[in-house]
Amino acid sequence: MICDNVSLSQQLNEVQTMYHVKKIVMFNGIEGEGYNCNLYRDKTKIAEVINDASGGDVNFYWTDQGSPRVETNGVDYKDEPKIYKDTPEESLFRTHCLDLPKWDCNGKMRHKDMDFAIEDLVNDTLSARSLKRALKNIVTFEKDNQVYTYNRKATPENITIFKAKKPDAIILNSLAFKEALKLWRQ
Repeated sequence: MICDNVSLSQQLNEVQTMYHVKKIVMFNGIEGEGYNCNLYRDKTKIAEVINDASGGDVNFYWTDQGSPRVETNGVDYKDEPKIYKDTPEESLFRTHCLDLPKWDCNGKMRHKDMDFAIEDLVNDTLSARSLKRALKNIVTFEKDNQVYTYNRKATPENITIFKAKKPDAIILNSLAFKEALKLWRQ
């Protein structure tokens, strides 16, 4: 079984880019769920992030706020080129966002902005945490592009019994975390 000797942060590092989030706190806001988290580049905290779920932009509080501003090429909400005056860390993150896969907005492919990118990081981290819990506690499997759980403790004996019952199922507990996470997110 995976996950026994590997920490969640090590597993997340396998599946994430140089940017990741920690200390996610979820709460109910006016227009849905909001969150607070810390944004890291590699091992360095670069921002505190707050989505207050009020329908507005995500707020980034950069740790290098006192640094001189740099000009950064980016795109605006219409996906048109725009030059921003950013902190150095903000500039690196904005540039990183331009390299992310584009998303389909009513048939037009657009760049992800920093708000979309942080939402993806938060969702990816929460998905990974949820999968980690499932793999540790119950037999988790994929069949016909759906993920299910078998209400038994995730022991080698129970996994063997389950494999005999459902030989065509893919047991996520037996996969590398990165592969299990891909199936979990489907």
